[in-house]
Amino acid sequence: MKQEPTKEEVEKLKVAETSVRAIALGFSVQENYILNPDLKALGKLYIALAKNTVKHGKPYCPCRIRQHPGNVCPCSSVKIDIAATGHCKCRLFFKKEAKNGSH
Repeated sequence: MKQEPTKEEVEKLKVAETSVRAIALGFSVQENYILNPDLKALGKLYIALAKNTVKHGKPYCPCRIRQHPGNVCPCSSVKIDIAATGHCKCRLFFKKEAKNGSH
């Protein structure tokens, strides 16, 4: 049976989610990308990044297996991935032309 998170754990997760939302938005504006237009998927990505922040101390990309500096969101391959496919591997960031997962 899964144990409910404590109030402290919920608060840490909220703070981490606010932080990753700001990081993602700032990066997308800076690089002229858009965030995933699927709000449900975007919310899940924010939660995964927040959980990684609470668990590992950094917002490691949820689609990368290893926790190393190059996998902190935005990860080191984000620009390469977007240039090749129109979105990053976890589909948090998209080219402005790419809508709803299309290229």
